[in-house]
Amino acid sequence: MYYGVTDESDLVSISPFEIFRRELTIMGSFTEVESFPDALAAFRSGAIRVDGLITHRYPVQDYGDALEALRSDRTAHKIVLTP
Repeated sequence: MYYGVTDESDLVSISPFEIFRRELTIMGSFTEVESFPDALAAFRSGAIRVDGLITHRYPVQDYGDALEALRSDRTAHKIVLTP
């Protein structure tokens, strides 16, 4: 997963073959800061189930291992780095 905000003039170069070969999905999203309190309340109340959302946890000093897991481990979906 790549995450970030860029300038609207930025461009990226991608290989359609790599998207096909690795079965990648490209998604865009728009963050609405105003919705965070409602989302947090839904998580805390149990209205939204988040069991299994985080698949792996690593100490922050092992971030290299975490990145490798995202690259090569098909079971790694969401990783949390802990202090």
